Amino acid sequence: MASLFFYDAHDIYFADEGESLTVGSSDQTAAIDVVVKVDDEQVASFNLDTFNGLAIIPIGEILRSVEKRNQAIPSSMVVIATQEEASVRLSAICVFCRKYGEGSRSAVFANWLSTGPSKRRTFPEAHEILPFLRDDTAVSQKAMIQLTFEDGSIQTRVFADLKAKTGEGLDVSPSAVQAFARSLTLYSQILSYSLWIEYSDSVGDATSGESVAFELIRDHLSRISYKFVGNRGAYEYIHASGEYTQENTLVLTLVDVDKTTVKEIAE
Repeated sequence: MASLFFYDAHDIYFADEGESLTVGSSDQTAAIDVVVKVDDEQVASFNLDTFNGLAIIPIGEILRSVEKRNQAIPSSMVVIATQEEASVRLSAICVFCRKYGEGSRSAVFANWLSTGPSKRRTFPEAHEILPFLRDDTAVSQKAMIQLTFEDGSIQTRVFADLKAKTGEGLDVSPSAVQAFARSLTLYSQILSYSLWIEYSDSVGDATSGESVAFELIRDHLSRISYKFVGNRGAYEYIHASGEYTQENTLVLTLVDVDKTTVKEIAE
């Protein structure tokens, strides 16, 4: 009987057309039958010819197709490969973005799945969300916050236990942060704050993710907030004040012109 195995398999796969899964077999002649289930629904079944005992399953392309069809990010996947009487099965988590490296479980759970810059400006009435992927198997997964106050003090605290959170992301709006500070009897005005994830996986290996910093602007301008789905599959906000800048640039090419004349034009 043939021996089947998944080569370099992970427990996280990305909805990216470049993502693939390789199945190997000791039988280099018979085709391999493949069934793919996403969120408990069978979404694909096909057979693959082997090349030197290996066959490539286009997992990323399948996940992306499911995401486009359902308008929702797949959360789990099962792949079953069968060759004659041999069979092998893989269960994995689905993540929308490859940003943190192929198969890097700790990096995915230790970072915000945000498309925005690491340094942002916000205002008191703004809505701000930092999306994340919760790991129910982790020893701990905490959102840390560093607060900088007008009186010059800086405080670093645990902002939220992410394992206890549900929904589309962590509310990090200035109003939520201000309420958190007041719960700690910190009443000075907040100038800025930054948040990052401290993650400890199921065996206790700890990782700290990248931080996202917010500068709090109090300029009394009227703004409109827009909620959208970023290309990592999570909801985020952008804010518009209606301001714009305009630059006018004049380029002159002067040939055989007296230096005094050039200086007068420049002034």
